[in-house]
Amino acid sequence: MELPVSKAFEVSSNTGLVKIIYDNYKKNPQKFVDRLYNMGLHKPLRTFNTRRSNA
Repeated sequence: MELPVSKAFEVSSNTGLVKIIYDNYKKNPQKFVDRLYNMGLHKPLRTFNTRRSNA
């Protein structure tokens, strides 16, 4: 069953995206992992100190 992206977000973005990812990568899950690495999602998030020092 095809699930349009617009309908996936309407129902539940998490569930819809999982279905889209599963449908597209179920035959080659390593390809999905490789794509995540390619996008840099394995790197730690940078944090910024937003407090100003009076020093």
